[in-house]
Amino acid sequence: MTGVLGMGPLEIARAIAAGELSSEAVVAAHLARIESVNPLIHAVVRTDAGRLTGQPVVVVPWTTSPEGLPIAVQIVGRGWEDHVPLAAAAALERSRGPWTQASLRAVSV
Repeated sequence: MTGVLGMGPLEIARAIAAGELSSEAVVAAHLARIESVNPLIHAVVRTDAGRLTGQPVVVVPWTTSPEGLPIAVQIVGRGWEDHVPLAAAAALERSRGPWTQASLRAVSV
């Protein structure tokens, strides 16, 4: 991954602090990635944690905080068992319903 999606959290924070990147651009890049990678469950497999451990990681957008910040669920599976966290993400998506900005505000944590 390149661009914002290839940056680590500290790089992103430094770029935002320096005015080189906006938080809106970070969120937009991640939402676009989610839409392009898996429009059925609205999840994206991230390799950040998996790079060190060899484990698949899925992050599912869940809701927003009272301040409007995104809150997600991260699911980590065993190595070579990518289907397990993806199945869990699909189950979460089914239980929560379709992901939209409006529905995020309606879900309580």
